[in-house]
Amino acid sequence: MFGDRTPGAHQWINDRFELVKDRCPERARANLLSRHVIGSIQEANAKRLSLAIIHPDQMQLDFAPNPAEAESPQLTLFDSGDNGGHSGARRFAWMPRLTFRDECGHHNLMLRDWGAFELQRKHNEAYFLDNLETALHLTSSSALLVGNMNNQRTSWLVISVLNGIREPETLFDSLLPDAVPMSEKLRRKVYERDSWRCVKCGSDNQLSVQRTPLRSAEVVPVRDDDLQTLCRTCASQ
Repeated sequence: MFGDRTPGAHQWINDRFELVKDRCPERARANLLSRHVIGSIQEANAKRLSLAIIHPDQMQLDFAPNPAEAESPQLTLFDSGDNGGHSGARRFAWMPRLTFRDECGHHNLMLRDWGAFELQRKHNEAYFLDNLETALHLTSSSALLVGNMNNQRTSWLVISVLNGIREPETLFDSLLPDAVPMSEKLRRKVYERDSWRCVKCGSDNQLSVQRTPLRSAEVVPVRDDDLQTLCRTCASQ
């Protein structure tokens, strides 16, 4: 579905944003969005999601020359693949990309944040390359809103950098039995075996892989039958 271009539509959208903002103070945003936070792109594919929030690790901003001709059918969320010419992001010289790690692997995704292209449009190339990271307020506590492409459901891009919704780690988090050394491949194998659901309550929200209580913490190397998928609530019990 393409965007609404009728007169007044954007003002109506802005009014709705203001209404939500007034009802949701900044301190409550993390809790409100927590059900949309997932651990990995692999999980998003397994659950057939189109949008999700990722809390990435080891995040780095990079730039690549914009391959407008080669990638033009794949660059936007809603393109049908038959749009010609150099419209939208295809007309800019540089494509920002974010490299990061999630629970199940490493990724290098296009950053399609509208503000990034506005900065590129308004300033010269050197200013854009030197200042985008600051303009995005990109830090280790940033979250990422990701979405898959309309014509390639398992191909993902970063829609926006989100700040102020990622809760800082607390003492409670450090007490969770989550410090099990395992590879990303093993973690993914456990999630897939358990169908991306908590084995105790069946929840598919705020999942993590934990050691089974019947196994000794000293057992090494850790194997998939030593592990289970738990939601945050069950993991803390």
